Amino acid sequence: MVKRTLLIFFSLPFFLAATSCLKEDEFTLELNHSPRMLDDGWVTSAPENAGMVASKLQLVYELIFDEKKYPSSRSLLIVRDGKLVSESYIRCESHITYPQNIQGITKGITSLLFGIALEKGYVGQFDHRLYRYIPEYFGAGEVKRSMNFHHVLTMQSGLKWDNERDTPDLFNYNRFPSSLRVVLQKESVTEPGNFFNYSDGDAQLISGVISKTSEMPLEEFASDYLFDKMGIHRFMWEKHTDGFNYGGLALYLTPRDLARIGLLMIENGKWLADEIVPGSWIEEAASVRTGDNESAPPYGYFWWIDTERNGYYAKGRGGQFLYILPEYNLAVIHTASPYTSEEAAVSPEEFFVLLDMIIDSVE
Repeated sequence: MVKRTLLIFFSLPFFLAATSCLKEDEFTLELNHSPRMLDDGWVTSAPENAGMVASKLQLVYELIFDEKKYPSSRSLLIVRDGKLVSESYIRCESHITYPQNIQGITKGITSLLFGIALEKGYVGQFDHRLYRYIPEYFGAGEVKRSMNFHHVLTMQSGLKWDNERDTPDLFNYNRFPSSLRVVLQKESVTEPGNFFNYSDGDAQLISGVISKTSEMPLEEFASDYLFDKMGIHRFMWEKHTDGFNYGGLALYLTPRDLARIGLLMIENGKWLADEIVPGSWIEEAASVRTGDNESAPPYGYFWWIDTERNGYYAKGRGGQFLYILPEYNLAVIHTASPYTSEEAAVSPEEFFVLLDMIIDSVE
């Protein structure tokens, strides 16, 4: 288990590594997308040995290395058939070894932790109400008390929450000493289950429930049941002063460790033949649970569903993407500057340009 003291100790190197790359972030490095030979457990392969056309992948990297078209991109990694077949670090070579904020991709990790918690009996089935687990954070009102796990995991809690306006309140410790009350004090604008609203607040409720029922912070739960088993040790997860980690954002991982999550998903929850996330949960989370119409996008349990490409993905502010395409045993990881403006960020449309070129390279 990775102790919390280690996580705190790592925060200074994270900061120093990040600041050392600030100036380099302004420039593009020489194009290189060969997998690095590191002693970190990854099996690497040339693209052509994994059934991919190297010349077509070359065009992908030439595009992402165009600083006018993808100015905030930091890395692009491709995993196929269990091997790391291609990786690039566009702004700073040291991005390979230091964890960065993966922003909203954090929700996908929180989803995996919920699946583990469900399998181990820390939480109940989807129709269980959150009120039975964290009643002390609820005020009066039957509408809020009726929200269940399905409602919250599909972003249908019914609570009024705007990430741009309300998420900063989760970090305002002095004004809001309880991160769960910040969320649950919001007005119910509809009954749970009636309206999709992408919310960091909903993810925070899941973090709170897992932490309370397991009697450990989410970072420790993740370390014990997920990260340690996968060889992920260099990570940091920000949390509120109330002890609850942010379920929707502020998890820091290296690109290669994010790729490990991608491989785990491809392998249906297995790592080195051991099932560490129930395969049944992967199937549940990566299937359409709400949306699939003009008013709401296809969405699973904290994972976006791409019905056009038969894939699913998690995404985060700035242009962070973890995309899984089970049909091709393929995972694509893209990281970008996590604090850039919306105008400078890599949009989903721009990412999908790269993704479609990668898919086209599969023989």
